[in-house]
Amino acid sequence: MSNQKTKGRVLGLHVYNDERGRLIYYNVFNKKAYWVNDQTDYKKFSVFQTRLPLSIALGFIVIMFLDMLWFGLISGILVYVLMSIYFYVKFLPSLKEIKNFERPKESFMMRFVGPLSDTRIIIAIIMIFLIAILLVVNVQISEYDEITEILNYVLAAGVAIFGFMLIGAFIKKKKLNK
Repeated sequence: MSNQKTKGRVLGLHVYNDERGRLIYYNVFNKKAYWVNDQTDYKKFSVFQTRLPLSIALGFIVIMFLDMLWFGLISGILVYVLMSIYFYVKFLPSLKEIKNFERPKESFMMRFVGPLSDTRIIIAIIMIFLIAILLVVNVQISEYDEITEILNYVLAAGVAIFGFMLIGAFIKKKKLNK
């Protein structure tokens, strides 16, 4: 039995739980599976799993405070690249490799909605679409430059697409549970 004492769920495209309940990361580049086995590894892993949102947030913060678009983009990309290099070169090799790991055929969205109650999924769908609407309304009532407006619209479209994907996964879950 695993002695992993994690709180919450770590989700990702290549994050799985095996038959023993262990948190497994499957590296698609070298086709190896790694066991994220203790609290220290779990904390580091969860930070690395959020490297893209962290890099985007850093880029936006730099853009907002320094009002330098290119510097914000470069700093966000640089942080993402450095975190990715450290993740793949230093962190993953320090984890225990799991031999003969078979990835489940279930999609990421189905793994996302699987353990959630119907009420939580519906609330999440509503909240996601409200965020998309608020992003569009924010552009309409604020006086942003053209690039910021475009970024808001793109982000709103991405959020809405995720909402539609969540609706599709919810419908599929309901069909499978019948």
